[in-house]
Amino acid sequence: MKATVERLDEAGPSLLLRGPVLADLNWLVTLGLQSARQRDGLTPPARLLELQRLIAGAARDTRMSPSGQADVPSLPDSSELLADDWISTSEAAAMTGRSQRQVRRIAPDLGAVRRGQAWVVRRSAVEAHIANQERTR
Repeated sequence: MKATVERLDEAGPSLLLRGPVLADLNWLVTLGLQSARQRDGLTPPARLLELQRLIAGAARDTRMSPSGQADVPSLPDSSELLADDWISTSEAAAMTGRSQRQVRRIAPDLGAVRRGQAWVVRRSAVEAHIANQERTR
């Protein structure tokens, strides 16, 4: 999707934002609100919090990854990560007979995602990896 910013003068002073521009705007607004809270101890006005919510929703709807790459799959939401199918690297290491460090190295190849400081990976991806390793032996 192409990033665009269009000025809509016929509707009064307004802008139409598309594509990765929405993710950039979401990042800027979030950063500004966090800065105001931390530095100044200010509670943002309700209208700014609503604006942030709307921008974040629109940015999510663009189906872009957080880094703005269209060819990178977007992260699953929290409810998906709580499902039983997602496991930690320590569980994946136990299943594969490898160390956690080795599993973290291959995590991107398994379709793993970062959740905070930790990687989580689908159990089915680890099982498929194990089966593939057994076939190639």
